[in-house]
Amino acid sequence: LAAYNSCCSGSLDFAFDESDMQQCWLRNSVTKAMPKIQAAEEPISALIHATYESIKEQMFTIVNTDFGSGKL
Repeated sequence: LAAYNSCCSGSLDFAFDESDMQQCWLRNSVTKAMPKIQAAEEPISALIHATYESIKEQMFTIVNTDFGSGKL
């Protein structure tokens, strides 16, 4: 919700906070999804779904080793 509130504040020029990289990453992900979130009938629900999809995509990027046939 902090990332969403930050995006709704009007200023999209965010400073990178080295001590809170996770929040910065999340805020950038939410910023990309803001048009869809704001157009939704239930913005908080859309926020939760967009956040979930961003995290899922990031996790799959991390765990994908592209090693051989996939059977380690």
